[in-house]
This record gives sequence, structure tokens and C-alpha cells, in this order.
Amino acid sequence: MALRFTLTDLKIVLGDLGQVFYLSAPSFLAPMPFSLLYGEPLHFVFSYFIAAALVFLIGLALKKFFSTSAETETKHAFLTASLLWLLFTAFAAMPFVLVQGTSFVDGFFESMSAITTTGLSVLDSELDSVPKSLVFWRSFLGWFGGMGIIVLALIGIVSAYSTTSKLFFAEGRDDRIKPNLKHTVKELWKIYLAITVLGIAALLVAGMGFFDALNYAMSAVSTSGVNTSPDRLAVQPNLLVEIILTLLLVIGSTNFALHYVFIKKKNPKVYLQSAEFKAMLAFSIIGGLLVLPKIALFAPAFSEAIRISFFHSFSAQLGGFMAVTVSYLAASDDFVKLVLASLMVVGGSSGSTSGGLKVSRVLLVLKQFLWKIKETTLDRGAVFTKKFEGTEVEPQRLSDVNHFVLVYLAVLLVGTMFLTIHGNSLADSFLEASSAQANAGISSGITHKGMPVSSEISLVLLMWLGRLDIIPLFVGLGLVFSGRKAKDF
Repeated sequence: MALRFTLTDLKIVLGDLGQVFYLSAPSFLAPMPFSLLYGEPLHFVFSYFIAAALVFLIGLALKKFFSTSAETETKHAFLTASLLWLLFTAFAAMPFVLVQGTSFVDGFFESMSAITTTGLSVLDSELDSVPKSLVFWRSFLGWFGGMGIIVLALIGIVSAYSTTSKLFFAEGRDDRIKPNLKHTVKELWKIYLAITVLGIAALLVAGMGFFDALNYAMSAVSTSGVNTSPDRLAVQPNLLVEIILTLLLVIGSTNFALHYVFIKKKNPKVYLQSAEFKAMLAFSIIGGLLVLPKIALFAPAFSEAIRISFFHSFSAQLGGFMAVTVSYLAASDDFVKLVLASLMVVGGSSGSTSGGLKVSRVLLVLKQFLWKIKETTLDRGAVFTKKFEGTEVEPQRLSDVNHFVLVYLAVLLVGTMFLTIHGNSLADSFLEASSAQANAGISSGITHKGMPVSSEISLVLLMWLGRLDIIPLFVGLGLVFSGRKAKDF
């Protein structure tokens, strides 16, 4: 197979990467006020400045030396998005190395986990000794990455094979939220920021301090699920806080097009009219009911079992917060682990900050079974319309969904098998691999400080592939070698 990636193609990709780095460089300065506020050593402040300056200069150089008038095509967009997650993650790892003194691998793991909104961490056990500015940097990366995921889904680079494949659904139609993409992005950022501010206010009312409220609100709306201290939610259980976090997870895991339509039309029925939204809630509730009998065997009271079961059911599918210790989950019944892992694989809605297969794809797979049953009961030659969310489903779309699900599960199987090499149980390995690939963040204990580097790298790859929705990466690579033009997603 001949390589058809020309020098012009390379210039386009590098130039686009430079543009992103150039524009995102100021975000590396975000932790500096917290470093100053909490009286951290001055070299911590300079560490963030050095990272910002380096990203800015590299972005500026790429823009200047690889500028071209050639138009960015689909293959360029796919490759740029794929490389962006890796390269930006490498830059984002610098504060972990410079401030905390972690190895580059650990720093890369932390930044990849944060920016892909996963939430797995090798630093959680020592968060009490991690500088506040770095704790904020983790949360900020997740918050920043959450909106980045939505924007990439909007332009069709990520989630190319879900209900966002033709941008967003608005009241059952394939309409753009706004005809102008730049204006659309601004509108989404306003919604995202407003939800975050409301989340901070709600958590403050629930008794959290400002720093914790800020970090948990950002982590919840971005569905990254990172903590501010070791096992904070487990050590200081607060039902009101857990309810608020669950609501924020639901909001962050809902297609942001629905939020836009709701805000503009002041009509809450838009959510009830979405099959994906209703199914997302139904999966979490069913998951809670399934694990409740098992959790009740160990919980000190049935009310406590209800709290633990439903919070972790919603959290597994949508975000990754844990209100019990890692050791508690590790000692749980394998059935509980498998249910939570399955919820993580399902994930949230398309066009949201959450990961996983996405509820829309799962529904389409289930609908195909129902349609097949219906076909067998009809008279020979009889036909019927196959619809989803009020729109007729084309055979090509069903084929795309089926291929995606097959590849996703195959990658998950390989990741699970790889984790068992180091002596981890099958249930724990499946839970951890599902958590990484679905960008969920719930851990059975495999992720920890000092874990084998090979396991750490495999989880990083699963997080990266899961965030990219896997197939767009393969499509981009295929286009590079084949020279063909991609279809319009």
C-alpha cells in the first residue's frame, strides 16, 4: 500500500497543531493564582510559566514555518485530533514533573487521564501532599478537555459514528445549533461555564469549602471525576453533595444540544423527547437496582446500601466519582464489578463530555434485535420504516455503528487480557480496562503509584483510543496510506 501523505499534508497537520498550541498556551497559567494564594514556592509559579511559554513558542513556530493556503481535509482533521491528544498531554505533563517531581510516565498518565476526562490517578494516595495548584491543574485539565471533546464532536472529528455524526440533533432534526461554527462554540462555552458556576454555588451551600467546590464542580460537569484529597467522598460522606454531583454528572453526560434548545426555548420537554436521555437514566437506575442486593450484604444499613449503589451506578456510567474507598470496591463481589464495568462501557450521551460506547449506539444495537424479530413475524415482502429519535435510520449508519461496537469491544478485550498478565483477576482487569477506555475513572486498585510501567502505558493507550472513539484514528491512518478522500461524516 503506497504512502500518499505529501509534504503539503504534513504542513497542514503541523500548522493546525501549531494553531491549537498557540491558542491554548494561556491555559497553562491557570494554576498560578492558586500557587500564589496558597504561598507555594516561587519555582512552582515559574514552572507553570515555563510550560505556558514553551507551548506558546512551539505553537508559534509551527504556525510560522508550516503555514499553507491549502485547505484542511477530513484526513488532516482526523490525524490532527489524534496527535493533539498525545502532544498536548505531553506538554500538560510538565507541571506534574516540574512541581511534584513525578516521572514523565506518571505525569503523562495523570495529564492523559485528566484531559480525556477519565479520572484514574497514580497520585490519589498522596493527594494530601500534592500542591493545591497542581490539584487544580488536574481538575482544570479535565474541565478544559471536556469542552474540547464537545467541540470536536460538533465538527465531526470525534464521535463520528454516533448521533453526532451529522453534528447535533435539535428536536429530532439534523440541524446545527447555529449555522456559524464559531458562534456555536461560544454558545456552548457559555452553557458549560454557567453550569459550572451553578455547580460551585450548590456545593458551597452543601457545606464544601470554595477550593473543593470549585474542583468538584469542574470535575463533575466534565465527568472527569477527579478528587482533591485521598478518598474524600468516602471519608466525609455527604448525601446532599452526592446528589449535587450526580445531577452535575447527568447534565455533563447529556447531549449539549438539548441544553441549548432548553435554554433558548425554555421547554424542559426537550429532554423527555430524547430517547437517548431517557435510556441513559434508565441504565443507571437499573444498574443501581442490580448491585443493591450485593451491596446491602456489606453495608452497615440498608439506607447506606441504597446511597452507595445508586451513586456508584450513576457515577460509573457517567463520571467516575467514588464514595467508597478503592479497597472497598476491590473487595466487592465480582457481580458488582461486572455491572459497574458494563455501565462504564455503555457511557453517556453523544455530544456530551462522557465516554463509552454512547447510549445512542447501544440503543441502535438493541433496536436492530427488535427490528430483526419484527421482520421474522411479518409476511414475506413486507417492509417497515426503521426510525431512531424520529429519523429514519439508513443501512450505512447501522453498519457504521455495528463496526464501531465490534472494534470497541475487541480493543477492550485486548486491554483486559493485557492487565491480567501481571496477576490481576479477570473481573478487576475488565473493570480497570473498561474504566480507562470508557474514560470513566472508577478503579479496582490496579491503578496505583508504582504500578508496572507496561500496565500504565496500556491504560494510557486505552484512554487515548477511547477518547478518540477509536475508528476515526484508523480512518485517518487509512486515508494517509490510501490517498482516498473520506466520506462526509
